[in-house]
Amino acid sequence: MPRWQLGGAVVALVAYAVASHALMVHAAQRPWAVVALLAPMLGVVAAVAWRLRQSSLLLACGVAVATLAAVAASGGLAGVDRLYVL
Repeated sequence: MPRWQLGGAVVALVAYAVASHALMVHAAQRPWAVVALLAPMLGVVAAVAWRLRQSSLLLACGVAVATLAAVAASGGLAGVDRLYVL
């Protein structure tokens, strides 16, 4: 892996950690917070599954996207504690 890709991955991980913390502190009860916290990780898993041609993992990512959409549409989670399980 070239240095610029490794540096970009580190910057993306740090930015995700900061954004996750900010969401948990300031907007934890918002319906879209669940999507904003879990979608980036799901996107990475889906990209790897696509690249490795893992259709079962892509199907699982599709189910997870549908579940996230249903949670956001229903008004989010009742408690933030459930996010820690995910």
